[in-house]
Formats: sequence, structure tokens, C-alpha cells
Amino acid sequence: MSTRLAAAFLLLTACASAPPAPAPRPVGPPRTSAPLPPPLPPTEEARLQEAAWLLADGRSLERVATLLAAVGPGAPRRDLMIGQLAELTGDDAGAAAAYGRALAYGDDDEVRLKRALALERLGRGAEAEADLRRLRPAGPQEPDAEARPERKLRPLRPSSR
Repeated sequence: MSTRLAAAFLLLTACASAPPAPAPRPVGPPRTSAPLPPPLPPTEEARLQEAAWLLADGRSLERVATLLAAVGPGAPRRDLMIGQLAELTGDDAGAAAAYGRALAYGDDDEVRLKRALALERLGRGAEAEADLRRLRPAGPQEPDAEARPERKLRPLRPSSR
């Protein structure tokens, strides 16, 4: 027998005579006989957050409506999301009403613009125009907009150079 073959034979006989490996222990929390308490109901904030995620995806609009119905009135985010949901489903009257409720909590240009667009789609141009007039004038979008050469004003008089 060659030396290699003898070494392999010794290794196999040593492995065969070794005791078996212990069985793996289950992973996870220990089992108890006491029942688990029922899960806590989701908070209004959790419902609003889930609705916001679903709205951002544009999916499960029925679930969004259910979540928003479970949130009590008095939440500006709820009214804003109800307006977004109404827009996604083509309900411009519902969107305009919801955005109006959201504006009752505080003036917001984005919400006011969304309401004006919904009112315009409903053919209520005079109300939409009134909302547009109440928007604050937009400033430069970039902090260094004045430093850009194409934004600089030309002098009124030609220079004497």
C-alpha cells in the first residue's frame, strides 16, 4: 500500500469511529405555552405613512382610501392625501374640496396650485385664477442664480469704453 493510500484509510477509519455530530438547535424565540397578546392597532401616523407610500407608488388606491378613512378629521396630511387620491381617480371636485380643507390649516403654495388646477379642470376658472393670484412670487430656484451670466441684467446705458 502506498503512503497516501494508507493515510487516507486511517482518516476514513477515524471519521467512521467518531461520535455523530449533535443535532442543530432550532433558531428563534423560545416556545411558551402562554398566548401572545393581540397586536396593537396602528396609529394614525402609521396609517398616514403607509398611505403616503402607496400613493407614491400609485398602487392599491382602495387600500389608501381605507387607511385615510380610518384617520380622524383634523389632520392636514390626511386632507392633502385625500386630494391626491381624488386626482389619481379623476375626481376633481373631491380634489378641490380636500385641498381647500388642507388650506384651512395654513397657506401652502403647492396645495393652492393643486386646488387651482383642479378648479380649472372643473371649469371654475374665476376661482382658479383667484387662487393663482394668491400664490407668492417665486424666487430664483438656485441659490447662485444671480451669479450666472445669463441671468445678469444688461446695463441701461452703454458703457463709455
